Amino acid sequence: MQSMLNKHLEIYTKKHNLEGRCTLLRDLHTFGISEPDVEAQMKVYIEREEPIKIMTLVHDGIVTINIIASSTDRENTKNILDKAEQDIRKKLGNAVL
Repeated sequence: MQSMLNKHLEIYTKKHNLEGRCTLLRDLHTFGISEPDVEAQMKVYIEREEPIKIMTLVHDGIVTINIIASSTDRENTKNILDKAEQDIRKKLGNAVL
């Protein structure tokens, strides 16, 4: 899965002209909630392009939420990820491990 994600990020970076920008990834794991339910809650992020993108993966009964953020510097990118994580945790509550 890691190699697939790395390939996706490489293609995404080229497609969206992100070279020279800081792009960070954070994973959140959920349990007890289906992937369609997670996607429904994440719809506002899934349909966005910049500066953040979210995708979900399912494995062993756990839905993993990949958060990809990009901006001009690392500190700003980290702040974007922190805000998105807080929002996701608020939306999904105890389902986020």
